[in-house]
Amino acid sequence: MPWESNERVVFRRTKKEKVVTAAEVSLDGELLGRLRGEAARMRKWVKVMKAGVTHTVIDQIHQIWKDNELAMVKFDLPLCRNMDRAREIVEIKTGGLVVWCKKDALVVYRGCNYQFRLRSFSKMHSGFARGQTTSSLNIRNHQIKLNMTLSQVESDESTGEEMKSRNDCEMANIPINGSLYEREADRLLDGLGPRFIDWWRPKPLPVDADLLPEVVPRFKPPFRLCPPHARAKLTDDELTYLRKLARPLPFHFVLGRNRKLQGLAAAILKLWEKCHTVKIAVKFGIPNTNNAQMAYELKASFITRSCGVLLLRNKFIIILYRGKDFLTDGVANQLAEREMELSKCQIQEEVARLKAIETFHMTDESHLKVKIRKSTMELSKLNSAWRPSEQDADQEMLTQEERECFRKMGLKMDSNLVLGRRGVFDGVIEGLHQHWKHREIAKVITMQRLYSQVLYTAKHLEVESGGILVSVDKLKEGHAIIIYRGKNYRRPLNLVPPNLLSKREALHRSLEMQRIGSLKFFAYKRQQEISDLKCKLADLERRWEIDKRESEKVTWNGLKEPTCHGIS
Repeated sequence: MPWESNERVVFRRTKKEKVVTAAEVSLDGELLGRLRGEAARMRKWVKVMKAGVTHTVIDQIHQIWKDNELAMVKFDLPLCRNMDRAREIVEIKTGGLVVWCKKDALVVYRGCNYQFRLRSFSKMHSGFARGQTTSSLNIRNHQIKLNMTLSQVESDESTGEEMKSRNDCEMANIPINGSLYEREADRLLDGLGPRFIDWWRPKPLPVDADLLPEVVPRFKPPFRLCPPHARAKLTDDELTYLRKLARPLPFHFVLGRNRKLQGLAAAILKLWEKCHTVKIAVKFGIPNTNNAQMAYELKASFITRSCGVLLLRNKFIIILYRGKDFLTDGVANQLAEREMELSKCQIQEEVARLKAIETFHMTDESHLKVKIRKSTMELSKLNSAWRPSEQDADQEMLTQEERECFRKMGLKMDSNLVLGRRGVFDGVIEGLHQHWKHREIAKVITMQRLYSQVLYTAKHLEVESGGILVSVDKLKEGHAIIIYRGKNYRRPLNLVPPNLLSKREALHRSLEMQRIGSLKFFAYKRQQEISDLKCKLADLERRWEIDKRESEKVTWNGLKEPTCHGIS
């Protein structure tokens, strides 16, 4: 059976293709073998710390080259993880050739004519320090020139044809344009700033953010507007997805300082127009670097409603997402122009609306006045039909103990009389006498909110009924008015008093009072809206005049400033 066979399937590891170095191309085999033999026996080296190949390291290498043609260099993190990149950096900065490499150590050969190359390579290195090379293409061209110079120096040891063949081999082995990945990344980073030559990861070389300006004049935060029916805040799934997308992307910037990052913010805004995510690496070997302070300073540079989303931040890397509401300069300019057109249309509409309001204001005001006058006359007729009684001067007196006793009895009573929107009318007084027929205390519940109105109603009930007001208490369902009928109570022959309004008239009076209040409130709100519209129209006209003067000034000077919030 197939599973019983003793055959094993072995997947062999594919070997990495050996890269031809500049020393193998430029030097003879005998010379290269001798140099490698001497390099293997070397026990003294120059230590390269986390800061990389600094000027101090280069000076130490040149000091060793005065007495010896070889110098050993040992690398610490992070360059020890990428020795190919370390070899390129050493060859570019020192002007020598790496002839031997083992683990984290390199041996650099100074060349035959060292004094001549010292001056030439120092000039080359000064050119790099001034930021003349801003792309990896220029760095490759510099390396080609370096190898060609070394091959020309050793022309005494080889013939002209061999030198020509070696130069052709150099041009064939060192790709000028690089891979498609490097070309696209270089095109993305071109124009953002000088590159960081001491980059410890594979190419492309990121932009050195420490060489960018600390303050950018006329810097403006980006104009942001979220699409309709979309939320600017990212969900957890979206954050995870964006972090996965940002993982294979190249690093765009390398940062070592904590403060004054406005130049980096301007470069990030320019990059956000092409790429939605920005990756920033934190430099090694620089003291007092604080990634939290860096992220805070970048957020402070974007003083706006949303400053992008911080996808990831640790002591090695900072990843920023531009956000869903980010707009490019072109789109922001179009939106600004559209807003100007809408403001013009709004001014025209407000002017037309104000004219219409002014034309119909007199008619509306006259209608309101007529309605208010009619309701007032109707209410005055109803009030004239109601003649309140006078309070009896000879009223019974209650002691404090009796009043407290009657109050407790009234609060415990289940039967009560409820006052509605009609208020006190003849039916309420009749109901009080019906209560007093069987008990000497009556409890009246009113739904009025103001305590002054409740007291007025209680006094009115006391006068019209002829009883004695005991207390007014606040309950859950309203206010309770407790009235005692008195010791000398006599049931009247006519329970319905003739001086009060009937049930229908009381309802009509309540409706008229409500109508008058509504009409007055409506008139007040209409007047307030008219005054607000006039203020808004004056404000819009003033803004329109200011914008018109600014546009005329810009047209006169022949310059047009950007109308959106972008990078100046």
